[in-house]
Amino acid sequence: MFETLSGDTTWRFVALNGRIIADSAQTFRSRAAAERAVAAFVASVSGAPVLVSGSEIEAPAFVVYLSGSGDWRWSLRAANGQVLAESADGYASKDACVQAARRVGDLAAGIQP
Repeated sequence: MFETLSGDTTWRFVALNGRIIADSAQTFRSRAAAERAVAAFVASVSGAPVLVSGSEIEAPAFVVYLSGSGDWRWSLRAANGQVLAESADGYASKDACVQAARRVGDLAAGIQP
């Protein structure tokens, strides 16, 4: 977690090699609110399926989509559609993006907020 220039708090999921692999989808007014968002991310990511944009979401899921800049990205969405986290990078292919989302799920499954 870190404080932004505006004084809000946000979080990033960073791999052991230092690469940022997920960003918070929003900033938070307090550290406590950011900690609750991390807990929601961790609770949602384990076992979350990977869906293509346009699919109906009934449970937390990674949604893979083609961005406006032409690269593939994922977002982790709650059952209500709220975006909990977003990919830090874009991917050249849908398959690479799907694999990245699955890796994030595998890596995050073992962490504790």
